[in-house]
Formats: sequence, structure tokens, C-alpha cells
Amino acid sequence: MSYEKFYRYYDLVMGDRSAAARYIQDLIARHKPDAKTVLEIACGTGTLSGKLAASYEVTGLDRSKPMLALARKKLPHVRFYHQDMTDFRLARRFDVIFCAFDSINHLLRFTDWERTFRRVAAHLNPGGLFIFDVNTPGKLQRLAEGPAWEKWFG
Repeated sequence: MSYEKFYRYYDLVMGDRSAAARYIQDLIARHKPDAKTVLEIACGTGTLSGKLAASYEVTGLDRSKPMLALARKKLPHVRFYHQDMTDFRLARRFDVIFCAFDSINHLLRFTDWERTFRRVAAHLNPGGLFIFDVNTPGKLQRLAEGPAWEKWFG
């Protein structure tokens, strides 16, 4: 999907993402309680990054310039980079890297998944945590049946 036109409506369509942010924070607290630095890949307009920035030093990256422009406007205190999740290169490592809202599903070739996972591994501190979600047949069925976020994060 191209976000070059959709970016204006993205936050409206996605709605409040507080439940998703709480879920990610719970995963971090459970699996990497000493985490201080977090990278969000495919961060879009930065809403999740913003919600996590109160607890962590957050960085975001996305390949859509318009989405990043909104993120930077909303969150001038957060570092955002215009890079693709399959080949990003930053001059630092992170305790946690996450990719939410099924963004991994935008990768249509398995080789792109492999490239992304290699880039994530290269940017994680030792013992770091990678959190991501994907669409599965079961998840798509739940989407078809009704309000999604209440079922997964409520």
C-alpha cells in the first residue's frame, strides 16, 4: 500500500492506539524489563512511538516521507529516520525493536523478511527483544467477525 495519499487519514482510520501501546509495554516489561531504548520500524505517523516515549528513549523509522512528516510534527522530541525496514542502517543499537499493526505483512517476498530480520538482529543490543505481529488465518477471521482491538488488546 502506498501511504503517499493515505497519510492524511491514517490516524483517523487507525483510531486510538492506547491499547496496543499498553500491550507492547506489557511485553517489554515481561521480557526485557531493563529496556531503555526502543526502535519502532514502520512507525508511520509515530503514534505508538509517542505513547512509548514517556517510558523509553524511542526512535522511529519509516519509508513514507509524508507519514514521517506527520510523526515529526507530532513528536519533535523523537528521532525519526526515512529508511526501509528491509535495509535500514542506524549508528546505534536498541534494547527493543518492534514493528506493529501487521506492517511485516507489507513484505511480499520471504527474502525481504530475511533481510528485515537480519537488520533487526544487527541493531539489537545483546539479549535484545524483537516484537512484531503478522496476519494469520485466525487473525483475519477475528477481523471479519468484529471489533479487532477489543478482542486482542482489550
